[in-house]
Amino acid sequence: MAELRVLYLLRRPAKELSCPLVEDGNQPSGAVSLVLLERADAPPPGFSGTVYRLEPSGGSTSAPSAGTPISYRELLDLITSHDRTLVL
Repeated sequence: MAELRVLYLLRRPAKELSCPLVEDGNQPSGAVSLVLLERADAPPPGFSGTVYRLEPSGGSTSAPSAGTPISYRELLDLITSHDRTLVL
């Protein structure tokens, strides 16, 4: 059985999350990714998957944030390459 790849789109600060992103600590490496959007500034504590951040439109670089910067087009590619996408 192939592993299920999950992409989380985090729109708010991690401290505001009421549930853990990964229920099972046995998730295979590379199976879970996170994209920081809008007010999200860092991944939740203990998140071990790949972290990206959507670059703001207009190319402005305000406050630095965690994660690898990606464009809107790269975000669309990430969404299509994952089996599930969850917006939090």
